[in-house]
Formats: sequence, C-alpha cells, structure tokens
Amino acid sequence: NSEMRIEKYDELGNTYGSDLRDKSMILQNMTLMEKKEDAINLVKEISKALSGDSSYSTQTTAFALMAVSEYFGINSPSSKFSFEIIQNGKSQIIESSTPIYKKVLTDIPLSGSDIEIANREGGVLYGVILCEGVPEAGFERESSNGLKISEYHLTKQYSDIVDSNYKQGSDLIINITVKNTTPTEYENLVLTEIVPSGWEIHNARLDNNVVSNGDVDYQDIRDDRIFTYFNLKPWERKTFQVLLNASYLGKYYKPGVSVEAMYNPKISANTVGKWITVKK
Repeated sequence: NSEMRIEKYDELGNTYGSDLRDKSMILQNMTLMEKKEDAINLVKEISKALSGDSSYSTQTTAFALMAVSEYFGINSPSSKFSFEIIQNGKSQIIESSTPIYKKVLTDIPLSGSDIEIANREGGVLYGVILCEGVPEAGFERESSNGLKISEYHLTKQYSDIVDSNYKQGSDLIINITVKNTTPTEYENLVLTEIVPSGWEIHNARLDNNVVSNGDVDYQDIRDDRIFTYFNLKPWERKTFQVLLNASYLGKYYKPGVSVEAMYNPKISANTVGKWITVKK
C-alpha cells in the first residue's frame, strides 16, 4: 500500500541507508506483527532484488538477509524439502531436513554448463550459485561508471616510463588520478593498487621518501597492495602517488588499479593490467 512505498535512494555515508534496506526493516516489523499475508509481496520483492545482478552494500545485504530469514523462520511450517538437480545429463534427487542445502558443483568446463533445478514439492525454493576464482591475466576490461581513473609510471625524477622494462634496483613512482565525473558527491571511496611480486613498496612513513598522497582519510599499506580511502566532491579530481622499487629479476604481471564506492560497487572504475619485466 501507499504507506509502504519508499522512494529509491542509496546513501554512501551517514546512515548508509537504501530503499532496499528500509523495505527490509519494514518486513522485519511486519514479521514481528505476524502479518504473514501482507508481507509476502515484500518478501518476493526483496528476494528478487537479492537474486538479481545488482551489488549491494554490506548494510543493505545484511538487513535484507535477516528480514527474509526471520520471515521464513517464523512462517515456514517445516524445514524439510526436496528437489531434483540435473547436471551434464545426470539427475539426482536431493532431500534436506534443514532450511539450507549446499552442494559443491564439480566438472564444470570453462565454457560453462547448464544446471537444471526442479522443485518436487509445494513450497518455494530459492537457488543461489556462487562462483569464485582468479581472473586470467590480461583479460580485464577497462571500465568507468561515475568515476574515471588513470595511471602513469614515472621515474623518481618525474620523467615518463614509456615501456614495460624496469632496471633492477631502480625506484619508480606510480601516479594515479581519480576524477568524479558526476554532479554528486561520493563518500567512502577505496582505491586498490596491487603490486607485482617483483616490486617492493617504499613505505613513506618509514623511510622518509616523500610522495603526494592527496587528501586521504586513511591509507592501508600491506606487503603487496595499498588501499587508499577518500571522498570526492562533484567533478573533483585527486592524485595519489606510491613509491616502488624494481627489486627482483623476472617477468611479472601487474594488475590494473581500481576504485569503487565501498557502499555502492556500481560506482567504480578500473584500468587494465600489463606484463612488466625487471632486467639487470
């Protein structure tokens, strides 16, 4: 009804709220009030959003999962269910006495394969397929959605490094510029720089090497990567630098740099990676 209608919004700071988060809070209250029939449409709407292609913040995802699980925890007459799974032409009947069933799928080719799920009972089943892995080197795609990012490699004397060959023992500066391409202020952005294994990071806090870090809220320097947290006003651009050393001979893959809003991953940008060589 009209009292439950929430305008679409997505906060990157302050309360970190969103329309889906608020709908989940409404569902939690309707569940406590035992309004099972009134809440079912809201359950379907939240479930559809979670199973779609969109990414959500930790705050929104947590409230949505809690709300749906609380609803079914109270309103499900039984946790038992069964279904048929068909993979590579082979059929298997699965019966579960718990609300969640998990199965590791094997023999999946790189080109993918069809998996068919058939519900054999009257209840509603919600299926989720989770995939994880490491992207193949060199197959990233450059992207820009609300943000634009550029990366330049410089010598310590600020001259451009135009090729991918680096002299062992030499220092270099990675110069990264991030620009807000919208009239909206973005809070809680994170810039991720992954360093190839043939390079070492100069930690300016320890060895007094001065590089420009711009106006940052926090910077986390680890063995092989640097996370930089900052905000951007409308149309604002900031430049960050990291000082590195080409330490070990060999050929290494340097992933592209990426930036995204921590609470809305759709606001993001990234560059593509490249192979680099450290020579004598």
